[in-house]
Amino acid sequence: MKKLSFVCAIVILLASMSAQAQKNSTPKPIDPPIFQLDNIIIEDDASGNFLIIAPTTGEYKFQRCRDGFSMSGVGVVRLDGCLATFEDSQPDHRVLASINLCTQEAKAIVEKFAPIQSTFATNAMKELLSDANLGDNTLSCSKK
Repeated sequence: MKKLSFVCAIVILLASMSAQAQKNSTPKPIDPPIFQLDNIIIEDDASGNFLIIAPTTGEYKFQRCRDGFSMSGVGVVRLDGCLATFEDSQPDHRVLASINLCTQEAKAIVEKFAPIQSTFATNAMKELLSDANLGDNTLSCSKK
């Protein structure tokens, strides 16, 4: 009987120690990185075209280098951990961007739609921007 009581006591002791050890070893969740967000500049690596976004206000400016075309407006910036997204969708244009603040990479599309009553798409344009390193942008319209 003493042996049975002793074995039961050891089993209970081991079980409670195991449960206590598991409580203390629970990893604390990692907070997402905090970024100081000044203007986000996406500069296409191939053409030098660039898009500047003010994350606090949503204001933006796009500059096409080959002919100096520019457009600006106000969109919506969303932050989720390392990912920042930007969107301005209007009847005559659309600007979308996806920025990874951790890897410092971004992609964007800037579209201007032709008027519906126009038979020629002379006013329409579509520019894709791909920036593999947000840290080397110069805003000088030069290819990287």
